[in-house]
Amino acid sequence: MHSLRVHATFLAIVCLTLTGRAVGENTELGRPGRLSTGGLLGAGEDIVSVVKADNRIVTALGLTHPELARPLFHICWNMMNTDIDLNRWHMPEHRWRNVTALLGHGRTVTVVAGDTKGVQQSIFSDGIEGFFWIEINRDLTEQERAFLGKRYGHLEPRQMDALVRALTHIRTGEMEPHHVMWYGFYEGKTSWRTDPIAIALSSDCGRWRRSRRPSPGGSTT
Repeated sequence: MHSLRVHATFLAIVCLTLTGRAVGENTELGRPGRLSTGGLLGAGEDIVSVVKADNRIVTALGLTHPELARPLFHICWNMMNTDIDLNRWHMPEHRWRNVTALLGHGRTVTVVAGDTKGVQQSIFSDGIEGFFWIEINRDLTEQERAFLGKRYGHLEPRQMDALVRALTHIRTGEMEPHHVMWYGFYEGKTSWRTDPIAIALSSDCGRWRRSRRPSPGGSTT
């Protein structure tokens, strides 16, 4: 029952259908080279396994998918759309120049965004399209770095660097907040994955420290 509280539409996965498309079709459309060059899923992933794994992570965080979608909506829709409506978008460079950082709870989150030449279609039959890319970054605190060093001290430097980047860097677009809220879909092992732990850290939803130490990418430790 707790998982259903976290995401009520998880029942759609159990019924093997999402928004009018069979799950197998969603998976196929998410493959690299289909609706996007890099794909929304890794070559060997399927959407059911990805959603189930991320549902476990969100449960371990003590959060819900709508809670994690909220900060993405704030940046990707509220702030960006306001500046676009006010002609604050730098059209010659196709960049969002008016806002470069956010300050909350004493922490700075940097934001870089731009528009694309094409359009990204959703793998779900929901009418959502993507025209922008957004990168969100936040540095770890000394306390957080100490925690990672203690918990994952066995990692090689390059592995630790990859872990820190996964926790502190989000590359996303305006489709992802809807996918997170409606389906609990954060994408698979792709460069566009909107990792729930990274969202929690960047938006200070951080009850993760009191959870079962979930790891980025779909597993818990």
